[in-house]
Amino acid sequence: VTIMVTSPASKEFRNRIRITGQVASPQSVAFQPGMTVLDLVLLSGGVTDFAADSRAVLHRQVNGEYESYTLDLDAILTDGDMRFNHLLQPGDVISVPRKQLFKGEL
Repeated sequence: VTIMVTSPASKEFRNRIRITGQVASPQSVAFQPGMTVLDLVLLSGGVTDFAADSRAVLHRQVNGEYESYTLDLDAILTDGDMRFNHLLQPGDVISVPRKQLFKGEL
């Protein structure tokens, strides 16, 4: 008997959400219904001093293609503006970039 794995991504792996970049503790966590951008940012320990938190991006797979949505984490965390506090879906990835000198962020 020969078994060939054609799709190594288990259901457990596909049902995770991730946050990377300039956060205190980049995470890959199990998706829970009702989780929001703010929930994931708080689970990761918040953004670092070097985070360009107004340029964060939510990457989501839609119909087999990744689409990117701009997030303003500064508006959520500082101003309480929940317009960017989207509900998350399995497989979502949030990227928090580093501040850049030439953009006047440092």
